Amino acid sequence: MNINFLALLHDRKRRSQVIYDILRPYLHGRVLEMGAGECYLIERINAQDNLEGYGLDIKNYKQAVNFANFQVYDGKRIPFPDEYFDTVLAVYVLHHVKDQLAVLREMLRVLKPGGSVVLIEDSFHRGIGRRIAEVYDFLTNIGSFQVGREYTFHPPVRWMHILESDLKIQVKECIPLRLGPICWIIPPSVYFKLLIIAAKAATRPGNDGL
Repeated sequence: MNINFLALLHDRKRRSQVIYDILRPYLHGRVLEMGAGECYLIERINAQDNLEGYGLDIKNYKQAVNFANFQVYDGKRIPFPDEYFDTVLAVYVLHHVKDQLAVLREMLRVLKPGGSVVLIEDSFHRGIGRRIAEVYDFLTNIGSFQVGREYTFHPPVRWMHILESDLKIQVKECIPLRLGPICWIIPPSVYFKLLIIAAKAATRPGNDGL
């Protein structure tokens, strides 16, 4: 079988279908994608009758120009009101963010009580895995001139601490994935993709829901 490794790296439309199939069970209601890029994933979300997709990015990509629910924003304050979305997701985005906690807090602000934060990030259990994540991210993005300047990757234990200790939200799922051509050659003990599902509390602190 003839497989073009580099073509798979840069085939974002094909990758969006694979990612959508993984995320579908965790997407509900009104969905916001951070770093939506070309909006391939949001297009798939919007094709579902029970989902309504919105996209944000810090720049306007050519493919997203005519997408009605896409906005360019400043990378700081999300231009939506409090508790507006049922699901907020970020796929391979947060490792490019300098202040991850600030962005995650904004994601929580626009998330309804009981809603879900959905993340996919490159992850690892040892230092060599971090270096692999950096190189792979560079190769994945260079073909579309989206090479990032920040590389802040975390192992699963660090993500758990950020979400549960720093942000006080409950991690429901933390699943290692064998996703993408890189995982054909790198063992999961070294490097993997990490799917995280975290839930915002259904009621505000001090509110018993009555």
